[in-house]
Amino acid sequence: MINVIIVGSSRLGLDIVQLIENSHSCFEYVFSGYVEDQGPAPLYQDVNMMYLGKVKDLIVQPKDKYIIAVDSVASRIKLVEFISVAGGNYLSYIHPTAVLANL
Repeated sequence: MINVIIVGSSRLGLDIVQLIENSHSCFEYVFSGYVEDQGPAPLYQDVNMMYLGKVKDLIVQPKDKYIIAVDSVASRIKLVEFISVAGGNYLSYIHPTAVLANL
């Protein structure tokens, strides 16, 4: 099982979760919850995604995978730096129906 944590509470995070869950991937992902500085997000509560606290309180685990789901580029850069410095890894996922162009 691969433990995945969503950082931020934008719709993007939920879209990624649904995309992976609906793709019947051969990997076994467990979406353990999300962190968000503004507190629990109603959008995530509607799908029973667990609120794990604020970003500053996140204890980054190298075995976990992270999805950055925030709108602001500046905020994304800061979050990537924070998680990377702490030894965190990010989820890389290519949908099984993806087609790459011949370049």
